[in-house]
Amino acid sequence: MSNQTMKKFSVFPLIAALAFFVSCQKQQTEEERKAEVERQVQDRLAAERVDAEKQRLAQEQANLEAREKAVADREAAAAATTTPAEEPAATPQRSAVTERTETRTEKRSTATYGMFYQKLDPYGEWRETNDYGYVWQPREAEQSREWRPYTEGRWVYSDAGWTWVSDEPFGWATYHYGRWLRLKRVGWVWVPGDEWAPA
Repeated sequence: MSNQTMKKFSVFPLIAALAFFVSCQKQQTEEERKAEVERQVQDRLAAERVDAEKQRLAQEQANLEAREKAVADREAAAAATTTPAEEPAATPQRSAVTERTETRTEKRSTATYGMFYQKLDPYGEWRETNDYGYVWQPREAEQSREWRPYTEGRWVYSDAGWTWVSDEPFGWATYHYGRWLRLKRVGWVWVPGDEWAPA
């Protein structure tokens, strides 16, 4: 065979390898393009789900605020219709206490006690403590050491998070303002607070 014929035969495998390489590159590029399109579709669907969830949460927030306003309006209307004979004479009187307790009490909002005193007084007893100021204890907790908070009611999920819905006769306020704690030789008591929380 001549040198020229050898060159022709050696060029054919080179051309065939180059054609195979180019076709493989096209397939990879096509697969990559399909993967990119799929990723974009998934990103768009995820964004639409996030937008739908934001709209749902905004609607739930608006509904919750409307319910809270309705409850506040009903409470205000009920408070406006109470007669002076129904109201207690005054909030509990403070006895002489340590300077430390007085300092803590000064930091607390005095409106907290007034806000809850009238509604809770028929269902339990207000007590003064050295560490927490005035606390309230339900009659059930006074009568039985077995009583504990968060047992008469149910948890529900709302846009504010998990919220306790109370079935207690004294209502819902003790589960959304302040906090519950257990005192030695006293039992469960509620420490008033003036900031709302889901539970």
